[in-house]
Amino acid sequence: TYDKLILANGSRNNVPPILGSDLKGVFTLRNKKDADLIKEYSKNAKNAVIIGGGVLGLETAAELYKSGIKISVIEREARIFPRQLDEQGSAILESIINNTSITLYKNRSTKKINGKNRVESVELDSGKIINADIVIISAGIKCNKEITAAASIKTNNGIVVNEFMETSEKN
Repeated sequence: TYDKLILANGSRNNVPPILGSDLKGVFTLRNKKDADLIKEYSKNAKNAVIIGGGVLGLETAAELYKSGIKISVIEREARIFPRQLDEQGSAILESIINNTSITLYKNRSTKKINGKNRVESVELDSGKIINADIVIISAGIKCNKEITAAASIKTNNGIVVNEFMETSEKN
């Protein structure tokens, strides 16, 4: 029982249902431990694929690029930073990236990640195959709303609240 309950459930990385996303060499980045694992694994990598052209995806691409790794970024939207920048801002950032050897694939999604015991390549929805020794999935976050599954609290992509941050459940 409670008088008032505050839910602070946090979130986790969104991993789309991509065949092969469980292969060795596929990572998400959420905390320092993840960053350390990526840093260690990438020491022997020549080709990296970043799935997601948002802030975290491009920051990760930039860091791996500094290590001399060939980078490909896959963005499902028509432009990078689609939530942060308007079309003009995105075009400016893309022109800066295009002056590097980073390859951008826009309006594309990942069909599957190929490999036997570890990642070897990524197949796009267009059929294009991109060599990959390491894949970083940076496809947003999901709210941790499982605690409400057995309760009567209304959820959608997260826990639904009103203008006072109250849920559908009293108190």
